[in-house]
Amino acid sequence: MLKRIIILMFFATIISANDKKTYYDVDYNIDIPIIITSTLIGVLPRFITPKLPSYMKSENLNIDDVNSFDRLTIYNYNETSAKISDYMVASMAIMPFAINWIENNDTEYFKESLIIIESIAISSALNNIVKYAISRPRPYIYTSKANTKEKNNRDAHLSFYSGHTTFAFSTAVSFATIMSKRFDKTWQKSLIWGIPLTLASTVAFLRINAGKHFLTDVITGAIIGSSIGWIVPYLHEKSSNQILAGGSPEGFMLGYSGSF
Repeated sequence: MLKRIIILMFFATIISANDKKTYYDVDYNIDIPIIITSTLIGVLPRFITPKLPSYMKSENLNIDDVNSFDRLTIYNYNETSAKISDYMVASMAIMPFAINWIENNDTEYFKESLIIIESIAISSALNNIVKYAISRPRPYIYTSKANTKEKNNRDAHLSFYSGHTTFAFSTAVSFATIMSKRFDKTWQKSLIWGIPLTLASTVAFLRINAGKHFLTDVITGAIIGSSIGWIVPYLHEKSSNQILAGGSPEGFMLGYSGSF
């Protein structure tokens, strides 16, 4: 994990930003409550959700209930892949803020970091709501590779949709959206987008290979995570539109200036 962060930091040092303009703004009275509320929604269910009902236990499930598309990967199970995906998500939780600090060590760092945190918090909250509402069994429940204890706990029924994938893509896209505005060269933008998205896609693959998620779980997580990762920075963009007004004894002028 540390090696990966160092490599990405190295890329940040050789890619010198061409533009130090301010593109984003935040309203702490709105953004902080959103982050706190979303974080609580993302964390509390882990502590207040009751034990697994008997009808949800592995012996009462049927593999025929799984659609043909998801059944392609239903027999996957790899504990190493699960651990690596955990490490990668942990590194991605640090990477955007470390690289942004190198490139933007001023007051804008805190605004942009808050936007990334808000993207992660909102996507995690939505993910948790859907996970517990649907309570879809994870793929490994249908196989004999996992032990009974692992199959019959509450987490075994939180497959849809993938939280790791959602986190990875919301982090990657919000970070890349913010950082790419500072660069003009195509190769720079390619690195800014390519590295985080490659990491996020690797996380998605590992979650499937680990037997933790079906294909539809990670596809949905990637779409929703990416959407929130783009929408949140977009809503915080500073508007370049202006209303121009002026007056004199001869008359009054009203105009509009903006970019499209």
